[in-house]
Amino acid sequence: MVLAAPAFGQTIEDGSGARIGPADAALVLELVQRNLTGPDAKVSALRRSGASHICGSVNVKNRDGL
Repeated sequence: MVLAAPAFGQTIEDGSGARIGPADAALVLELVQRNLTGPDAKVSALRRSGASHICGSVNVKNRDGL
C-alpha cells in the first residue's frame, strides 16, 4: 500500500503505513510536507513507540540532488 499526499510526492514506500493506520499515516505525510522543502520525501519503517509516538525514516535529496 502506497499513500501519497495530494499535490506532493511524499510517499510511504514500504507499506509500513498500514501498521499505524490510515489516519496516522496521513498525519505523518502532512507533517513531512509541512516541515521539509523537498517534494520527493520517502517515508519508511513507520512504527508506534508507546501510545503517542510514531517512529520511522524519511529520505530526501539534498540541494545537489544527492
